[in-house]
Amino acid sequence: VKFEKMKRWISLIFVFLVNTTVAFVQPPRSTVSICVKAEKEEGIFKRFTDPKIDDEGLVIADYLMAGIVAPGLEAGLSVLLGLPPPSWTLAFGRGKLVAPTLFRGFNLAAAWLGGALAARLYERQAYDFPGTPKRFQTTFLSTLKAGSFATALLILSTQAAIFSQFGFVSFGDNPDTDFALIKLSDDLLRDISTEALVLISWRLFRTSLSYMDDQDPPMSGRR
Repeated sequence: VKFEKMKRWISLIFVFLVNTTVAFVQPPRSTVSICVKAEKEEGIFKRFTDPKIDDEGLVIADYLMAGIVAPGLEAGLSVLLGLPPPSWTLAFGRGKLVAPTLFRGFNLAAAWLGGALAARLYERQAYDFPGTPKRFQTTFLSTLKAGSFATALLILSTQAAIFSQFGFVSFGDNPDTDFALIKLSDDLLRDISTEALVLISWRLFRTSLSYMDDQDPPMSGRR
């Protein structure tokens, strides 16, 4: 009975993730015609093949946050709180966290980079808008859109890993594959939660810097 409940919860979680991704990536109906015209002129693949990056340092900062800070926080909290560690932390043996964190972080950062390019987060108007009202709301929503695309990439990569290891399987085939699927699902949910926390916080902080740019600098000689 417990196993059936676990299967049901995992299925519901995956359905929620997929529906959330579709909801954020798919444009509203009222703007479909505008988006179609824009994509005809520019092409959606140009976002990836010839991206517009106005601040290369922001790409590096995003990589550090998504590829080092987030997985490091995930692994560190598991150790500090005495929780079962993610399965990827055991890739090089127990007690060795640096190498698996960097390796896992590379995959997570690659997924986030894809989402950021899809949402055009490296164009200046996406991160530097002093004087714009609702700047934090805009940043939050754009980060969610990029994260939704990155989540879809992580789900696809997880499915590919499952297929390469077990082939076509589903819950209930045998206890070994069921246990592996549960561990991979747990890793995926941990990764998504930690990445969302770190990247949303980082992007909101970056937006606060653009807010500071909007303030008048102090005049020299004023007391």
